[in-house]
Amino acid sequence: MNVRRLSSEVFPTYLRSLIATARAPLALTLAVSVLTGITEGIGVVLLLPLLQLAGIDSGQGAVRGLTTAVTAAFAKTGLSPTLGHVLAVYVLVNVTQAAIQRSQARSRALVEYRFAHSLRCSLYAALLSARWSYLARIRTARFSHALSLEIDRVGVSTQHFILLGSQTILALIYVGFAMRISTPMTAIALGSGAVLAVLLAYGLSAARRGGEALSNTGGDIHSIVLEHLGSLKKAKTTGSEERNYQAFRSHSERLMGITVRIIGSHAGLTAMSTMGSVIILSVVLYLAVAELHLAGAETLLFIFIFSRLVPRFSSIQQSLQVFLTGLPAYERVLQLTRGAEAAAESHRASVGRIPLKFGLRLDKVFFRYDETLPATIRDLSLEIPAGRTTALVGPSGSGKTTVADLLIGLLRPDEGEILVDERVLTPDEMNSWRAGVGYVAQEAVLFHDTIRANLLWSSPSSSEADLWEALDQAAAAEFVARLPQGLDTQAGDRGIRLSGGERQRIALAQTLLRKPTLLVLDEATSALDPENEQKIRSAVERLHGETTILLITHRLSTVRTADVIHVLEDGQLVETGDWESLMSEQAGRLRMLVAGHH
Repeated sequence: MNVRRLSSEVFPTYLRSLIATARAPLALTLAVSVLTGITEGIGVVLLLPLLQLAGIDSGQGAVRGLTTAVTAAFAKTGLSPTLGHVLAVYVLVNVTQAAIQRSQARSRALVEYRFAHSLRCSLYAALLSARWSYLARIRTARFSHALSLEIDRVGVSTQHFILLGSQTILALIYVGFAMRISTPMTAIALGSGAVLAVLLAYGLSAARRGGEALSNTGGDIHSIVLEHLGSLKKAKTTGSEERNYQAFRSHSERLMGITVRIIGSHAGLTAMSTMGSVIILSVVLYLAVAELHLAGAETLLFIFIFSRLVPRFSSIQQSLQVFLTGLPAYERVLQLTRGAEAAAESHRASVGRIPLKFGLRLDKVFFRYDETLPATIRDLSLEIPAGRTTALVGPSGSGKTTVADLLIGLLRPDEGEILVDERVLTPDEMNSWRAGVGYVAQEAVLFHDTIRANLLWSSPSSSEADLWEALDQAAAAEFVARLPQGLDTQAGDRGIRLSGGERQRIALAQTLLRKPTLLVLDEATSALDPENEQKIRSAVERLHGETTILLITHRLSTVRTADVIHVLEDGQLVETGDWESLMSEQAGRLRMLVAGHH
C-alpha cells in the first residue's frame, strides 16, 4: 500500500466514512449547534434592554437597530421591556440553551461511539475474511492495538472534530454580531487572528507528527505488554524478572516521553493562542474606544461579544490540535482494514458440508509463504483415506503444519490441487469444506467463561446430552462431573483453572461437538504428560473408523496405530506406509527419526 498516498487522502476518507456511518446523529449535532448559536445570539441581544434599563443609552449608533428590534419583539408579545420581563426572558433563553446543549452532548457521544464501533467491527470483519497466509505474516499485537487503543483515540479525535464544527458555528454567529457593531474593528480582529493562526500552524503540524509517533510507540508498547504478560511464568522460572522489567521500563519511558512532549506542545500552543487572543482583544478595544469613539452601549456590547468570542477561538485551536493528533490513529486503522480487505478470501457462504466418503488428496502441490523465500512445500502428492487415521511426521521445519493448513483450507496452493473424493476443492467451497473440519492445536486456549459456554461456542445448538456425549468421547466427562459446578465451572483466563490435560480434552470435546468429517490433531498431545497423552490417544482411537483423522506429531510413539504414516522432509514426501513396513526398512527415514528420539 502506498502510505504517502494514503496520508494525503486520509482526511477526505475520514470525513466520508464519518458521514456514511453517523449521518443522522451528525446532522442532529450540527442542527443543535446552530440552535445553540441562535439562543446565544438572543442572549446577547437581550443585553441591550438591560443596558437601557441600567441608564446606558442603547438607542444610538450601530446598536440602535438591534435595540429597536428587541423593543418591537417585546411589543408583539404584549410585554413591555421592563427589568423583570427582560430577566425572565433571559433566564428562559438560557434554560432552553442548557437543554439544547444536553441534547447536543448526547448526539455528539452517539456520533463518536457509533463511528468507533463501525471502525472496530469493519476491521475485525476484514480480519476474519482475510487469507490465513496474510494473517500469519502480521503481528497479532498490531491488530489488538488497533482494535482497542487506536480506535479509542479515533473516538476522542472525532469528539473534538465535532466540537471544532460546533465552536466554529458559534464563533461565526458572534463574528456576525461584531460586524453589526463595527465592521472595521471586526476585520482588524479577524486579520490579527489569521496572523496568529499562521504562527501556530507549525505547532499543528507538530501535533500530527506527535500523533504518528504516539501510534508507532503505542503499538510497540502494546506488543511488549502482550509478550511480557505471556512470558511471566518463563521469566520467573529463568530468574529473568529484572531483564524483563528493564526492557518493559525502557519502552514505557519512550511512550512517556512522547506523551509528555505532545502534552507540552498542546499546552504551549494553548498558551500562545490565549496570549495572542488577549493581545488582539486589547488592541481592538483600544482602537474602538480611543480612535473610533464607540458609544458606551456599543463598547460594552463589543467587549461582551469578544469576551465570548476569544474562548471560542481558543477552543477551536485546541480541538483542531487534538483532532490532528488522533488522525494518524485513524490512518493506522484504515491501513490495517484495507490490507486485510485486499487479502480477503474469495468464496461463498457455507451452504452445507462437503462430504468426505473416499479420501482427501494433494496433487503436485507447491506452496511458499513469501515470494522472497524458498517453497515450504514442493511437488507434494499424498492421500488421506476417509475413515482412517493418517499421521504426518518429520523433523521440525519439514512442512507438517503447512500441509495441515492446506488440507483444512486455511492456505491455498501456489501450484497443484487439493481434491476431495477426486473432485477439486475450489476457493468458493472453502466455507462449506471447513464446516466439516475439526482442528485441535498444541495449545488449547479457552475463553474466560464456563466450560458449558466454551463447548457451546463451537456448536451453539447442541443440547445437554450432546455436550456430555462429546465430553465422553474426549475422555473428559469424568473429570467435568467431579468439578464443583460441573459444566458451569469457570475455566478461568485462557482456561488457567484447568490442568493442561484437562484443557486439551475440553478442546477435543469442543471440536467433536461439531461432528467433523475430518479431525486434525496438530501436536495436540506434545505438551502433555504420559497419563494425559494416553487419555487423548484412547479417545482418538475410539473414533477410528467413524472419522477421518490426521495426526501431526513429533512424538513418534503416538503414530504406531496409524493406518498410514507419511514422512516429510524439506516440504517433500520421502516415505509412506504403516509402522511395521516403515520400521522394517534398515535405512528408512522413519526408523532414523525414531532412533534419533532415543
